[in-house]
Amino acid sequence: MPSRNSYAKGRAKREEILQIALDSLAAGNGGAATLADIAKAAGVTRSTLLYHFNSREELFAEVVRWRDEVDMRRDPPEGLLPGYVALAAHNANVPGLVHLFTTMSAEATTPDHAAHPYFEERYSSLIDRMTREISAAQAAGAIVADAEPAVLARVYVAVMDGLQVQWLYDPSTDMPHAIATLLGLMTQRPPQDAPLNADL
Repeated sequence: MPSRNSYAKGRAKREEILQIALDSLAAGNGGAATLADIAKAAGVTRSTLLYHFNSREELFAEVVRWRDEVDMRRDPPEGLLPGYVALAAHNANVPGLVHLFTTMSAEATTPDHAAHPYFEERYSSLIDRMTREISAAQAAGAIVADAEPAVLARVYVAVMDGLQVQWLYDPSTDMPHAIATLLGLMTQRPPQDAPLNADL
C-alpha cells in the first residue's frame, strides 16, 4: 500500500507538471500543444505524464483548472466585474492559454469529455458568484437595475469568452477596452428627467 509520503510526492510532482505546462503554454504562440511538448518542458517522459494524467484531455483539463486557480489569486478585492478588465489585459499576454481555454471549453460540451464536469461546474459557480455581485451592486445603486442580475452575469461571461475567440482571429482586438466599455454601460443611468426620444 502506498505510503502517505509517496502520495505527497506524487501530488507535488503532479502540481509541478501542471505549473510547468501552464508556463509553457503561456509562453506559446497559441498553437495546439502536444503531450511531447509538455513532457519536454517538464523534463519527463510521455509515459510519466500519462502516469499522472490518463490522457491529453485530462492533462489539459487540469491545466485549465490550475490556470483558474492562479487567476483567482490575482482576483482584486473590488470583485469579479472590474477584475475581468484586468484579466482580459493579462490574457492578451498569454495566447497559448487563451487558445487552450477556448478549444477545451468547446470540446468539453460533449458530456463524456474529461473536462466536461469541470467546465459545467465552472460556469455554474462563476455565474452564480457574478449574479450575487451584480445583485448587491444593483441594490447599492451602482449598476442599472432594469435587467435581471443572472442575465447580466451570463452576458458578461459570454462577452469575455467571445472576445477571446475574436482576439485569436484578430490580435488587434482590444479585449480590456471592450470589457471596460460593457462595464461602463452597466454602471451608467440616463438623467431621470431626460426624455428617451429627445433627439427624435
